[in-house]
Amino acid sequence: MNPEPIWMVTYRLIIRDVLGSQLFVLPSDNQLRLPTWQLPFSHFWQDVAHINAWVLQHLGLNTRVLRCINIADDFTQHHMTLTYELLAEAPNQLKTGNWLKLEQALTDQVLEPSLRLWQVQRLAQTPHAQAVPWYQPDWGPAAFQWVTTVLAQTDIQPTGQFEHYRTWNRSSVWQLATTHGTLYFKALPAMFGHEIGLTHHLLSHEPNHTAPFLALEQHHNWMLLPDFGAPKLTEISAIEQWQASFAAYAKLQIRQIDLLDQLEACGLAVRPLRWLSQQIEPLLNDSEAVLLNQPWGLSSSELAQLQQAIPQLKAACRALQAYNIPNTLDHGDLGASNIIVKGQHIIVTDWSDASISQPFFSLGLLLEDVEIRFSTLANVREVLLKSYLDPWAEQLRLDYQTLRQAYRYAELLTPIHQALTYQHWIKPYLQASWEMEAMIPTYLRQLILILERSGAA
Repeated sequence: MNPEPIWMVTYRLIIRDVLGSQLFVLPSDNQLRLPTWQLPFSHFWQDVAHINAWVLQHLGLNTRVLRCINIADDFTQHHMTLTYELLAEAPNQLKTGNWLKLEQALTDQVLEPSLRLWQVQRLAQTPHAQAVPWYQPDWGPAAFQWVTTVLAQTDIQPTGQFEHYRTWNRSSVWQLATTHGTLYFKALPAMFGHEIGLTHHLLSHEPNHTAPFLALEQHHNWMLLPDFGAPKLTEISAIEQWQASFAAYAKLQIRQIDLLDQLEACGLAVRPLRWLSQQIEPLLNDSEAVLLNQPWGLSSSELAQLQQAIPQLKAACRALQAYNIPNTLDHGDLGASNIIVKGQHIIVTDWSDASISQPFFSLGLLLEDVEIRFSTLANVREVLLKSYLDPWAEQLRLDYQTLRQAYRYAELLTPIHQALTYQHWIKPYLQASWEMEAMIPTYLRQLILILERSGAA
């Protein structure tokens, strides 16, 4: 088997000053160029700490990444170019390069394609109902002051500066070293504001399974969290702990069945199978949503496969509904990295995509790649699935094989459920929709794989 090719990543940086009147450039062959460097793929595009660190080390600038403005992939060369907009913040001690007035930088003589794209975006920018605050240069002081005020009411003292860890439409995450370990500040967009209320709710009803927090700020959707001081499930190789985690999550969902009114009050959407069935055909006839014949999108043949499966998908909805499995809390994006193992308990984190829906949809991401992770264990997927379904079998007074069949229908429908999450609850509210436009076709390709495994596509 040939090894997977190593992708190279080129970073191109558009660094502006606080006033937005100057851009930072480097001399190159009697011309001017943007700061650029390259390294093997090792970071997701949302991760920015290494970018700020590189700029400080090589250019002498203290910066904050405002946003990624473009991702360009060359699949034939296994190369990716990422372009970012950064804000230079004082104090700075330049090691190289200089500042150029914006008007001069945007002339044809020095206008690189990245700058042209940035300028087009700037000129086309209009007020957005869901504008991301942390993409703006003046964001930050109020948030950091809130953290300072919170810490002043405790015995926790900062021992370092705020370090920018991640930024995208979905969140802005910062780290702060303190006398009590690392703290994490997380800012959420309005579309994920329900995570604040849900965290309050779960801490009241599921204290052993909920991330503790130092403070939550409902108006701005800010969270201040301590380091968990415990490993993620991804870091644990004992299959017994994975089994216990699957069972614990199922029991959490079961306990939430009687609290649906409170979950709705937190702002969670209710998404029953009946609604999902009604949305299948519109989704699979939406060429824009699936990026038909575009990079990262579905091909015409892939879409045709899915459209042929519409009757089967609707039949799966009816069949799953017949088991009368109650709706409850669904995490929406539950991977092993979202589960912290702390002693005898699991802590489930990052509930941004949560809804009230069919509970088995939660397993889609969690079961991914377990055969690779536990390659020496036979039937590991079935072992973990049984750990999850056994509590449900006891709750519903159904035998395991009956629920196993129900899960086959849920597995088929999970990619549709996740694609609809993005189509209806995430993508319409994004200021930069391109950031996550590939998610819908990505989930639908997972559905094609499931159909092919079942011999139905």
